[in-house]
Amino acid sequence: MQKNETGNNTNNTGISVQFSSTGKYGQTDNGILISSITSAIVLLQIPAQIVMMLGLFGLGLLSKIYYASQAQRLNIIHQFHGFAARMINAKNSFQRIVKEKGTF
Repeated sequence: MQKNETGNNTNNTGISVQFSSTGKYGQTDNGILISSITSAIVLLQIPAQIVMMLGLFGLGLLSKIYYASQAQRLNIIHQFHGFAARMINAKNSFQRIVKEKGTF
């Protein structure tokens, strides 16, 4: 039995719980904060998304051309022959340039 502030006897039973809080105060480094925010923006590819939206919807007639090009279905079988011809042309052009300069 214990006596409380008013002098009455009290009987304490049960669980006793104590709380404590700790921590420290510090200052925010503005350089690190700005660097972290910038890195997060770049990792989320926000600048690329803004440029894409501007190109697809904000440039008038040019946007219509970009949108049509972006929305075009890709059919590799139909486009393979043109790709192969361009690669052969690039190879031949490279060989002529190298032969003229005398390198390789």
